[in-house]
Amino acid sequence: NMTSKTFLLVICLAVTLGHPAQVKGENIGVDIVGGTETKPHQYPSIVDVRRFSGSTTYHNCGGSIINEYWIVTAAH
Repeated sequence: NMTSKTFLLVICLAVTLGHPAQVKGENIGVDIVGGTETKPHQYPSIVDVRRFSGSTTYHNCGGSIINEYWIVTAAH
């Protein structure tokens, strides 16, 4: 019935939106399972979108260069 579906939707949204993507100060691993380390400029069409906080920078998202004006990301 509609009440059960609405309740389930609210619970799903609360769990999804209420979970923080990253807790400040938490050490989150950056390893990719089965991945290999690359050298700078090895993949020139890939970018590292970074966020700045004071004198520290953090990886925020990756992206692919589409042309000289556009980069596509997963919008994290």
